Amino acid sequence: MKKQIRQISKLAACLMVLAGGICAVLTFETVAQKKPKPTTKEKVYWYLDYTVTLKGNGEKTTHSKGISDKSQIIWSIDRTYSGMVKLTSSQAMTALGIRNMHDQEIRSQENLQVLRSRRFTRYMAPLSVKAPTSVKINDVLNVIRTRKDIYNCRGYIETTTELKSWEADGTFDDAQNVWLDTDSKSLTYDVWIQPIFVNSSSTMRSQTIIDRSNICDRKEPKHEETPVEEKPARMYLSAFPAVKGLISDGAIQHEPDKPYPPNFLTVWEYDSGDMTPDEPLIDDVPDSKTNVKVRVRYRFSKTPIY
Repeated sequence: MKKQIRQISKLAACLMVLAGGICAVLTFETVAQKKPKPTTKEKVYWYLDYTVTLKGNGEKTTHSKGISDKSQIIWSIDRTYSGMVKLTSSQAMTALGIRNMHDQEIRSQENLQVLRSRRFTRYMAPLSVKAPTSVKINDVLNVIRTRKDIYNCRGYIETTTELKSWEADGTFDDAQNVWLDTDSKSLTYDVWIQPIFVNSSSTMRSQTIIDRSNICDRKEPKHEETPVEEKPARMYLSAFPAVKGLISDGAIQHEPDKPYPPNFLTVWEYDSGDMTPDEPLIDDVPDSKTNVKVRVRYRFSKTPIY
């Protein structure tokens, strides 16, 4: 009887050991299944940061109807755009694929062959990936109109002041249309840097103030102010002004291409210095071209720079 009991005990012990082994195997397999898969490291070809500034101010005075009416425009422009972008994809291209097909320069068969033979590598930032753009805008446009009645009520003066301002100060998380084209044969490069503001806007404020003299017992009030009106100015954020050889179609791009700078394969910078826009930024105000300075700075690096 005791012998049978010992045999049963040994059998039970064996079953327990066997069961424990199976559990250990199942537990190991479960842990192995739960172990997270290693993440694929993002491939970054270039890191880019850039800053674009527009600054200027001025004043314009015009007279009409002799000396009875005067119009004065006082303006200032102060805008800063800055962004940081990762260029995570690359594509081999021909020069023909980059140039505008309607450009007169490439319509001849000879030029077509030349452009087909030139090959570029384009490094891009996917439009599907949002990239932050820091925007600061503080623009002012004041129009002061003074009217004198020199016929019916000498000495009567009415001054109407229209105040307008555009303001923005924040980081807008929209897309950025950015790429870098490199030509290893001619050792030249070009860029396309264009923030795209889809859901963002600045704020425009406007107000009208009227002051009148009290001569001739006129019934109008001496001083009037309309309430300050605020509204979004969506399109105001979107445009870089055209600058010959530097900005066109709302994007930073060089014409002609730039030669490789020193340290091109590691980290390099570009600074345009102060340049003048191609057209006035305010209609009928010529010095909003001559008095405005546009400056573009950018930096490319193979390693993170921010």
